[in-house]
Amino acid sequence: MCKCEDNYVQVRLITGEVVTVKEENVVGFCHCSTHKGYVTKTVMKNHNCLEKNCHHLKKFSEKAYWENYEASLKSKKEEKQLLSARKKPEQEREQRWKRECQRIAELSEYPITIISVRKLADKSKVMIFFVSDESIDDSRRYIMLAREFADTHMIKSEIRHIRDIDGEYVTMSHTYSNPP
Repeated sequence: MCKCEDNYVQVRLITGEVVTVKEENVVGFCHCSTHKGYVTKTVMKNHNCLEKNCHHLKKFSEKAYWENYEASLKSKKEEKQLLSARKKPEQEREQRWKRECQRIAELSEYPITIISVRKLADKSKVMIFFVSDESIDDSRRYIMLAREFADTHMIKSEIRHIRDIDGEYVTMSHTYSNPP
């Protein structure tokens, strides 16, 4: 690293280039034998050093960049935990609804298995997903289940026989084969 004027330095980057950059932008040094050199913020992002968790990278921890980076990671982690905490009651409710729909199906002697019960994106309707022994859309046979659920919870509901990725209706005996 060669000092220049006004907080600028001349460095050889891991890309092989020799450039003059602001000293604050040089955030580390890579000791990998195939591309040994300095790392700037931009080069590090383009090279995915952090995503790769590269053990060759020596961080210049005195740089403000790393403090901001750690704060950003902490913020993202807290945001993820908050989002997870918000989703938990919704997931628990959907599990209760699933058990309730399965109970209704069993009392009505419907030969189906409830896979999930989900509130749709517009939040005004619930979709009940099921599988049966039929490889056709037999959703109309079980419409009373959806109506009973809707009457109980005062929310519109629909029932759908789920399909696999090939568009075929999934049956309870459906098996998946692994391609060679």
